[in-house]
Amino acid sequence: MALYEDNHLTRGKARSAGQPYCTRSQFVRYFDEDGLVAAMHQYRRRDGALGVSGMPDPKYLRLEDRILKTND
Repeated sequence: MALYEDNHLTRGKARSAGQPYCTRSQFVRYFDEDGLVAAMHQYRRRDGALGVSGMPDPKYLRLEDRILKTND
């Protein structure tokens, strides 16, 4: 796993995203020996819980030689 981006939301952006202040917007990527396996976005709250649905939002998912999910 590699944390690719980790940004603190401003009060305005937190409010727009429906998240409490001090929530972090994170992009996480997972790799194997063949390269990128999965990429996802998540909101991590100050207490460590994930915001919105409580699960990461997948943006890219590779299973063997198939791309199952992409979202630009």
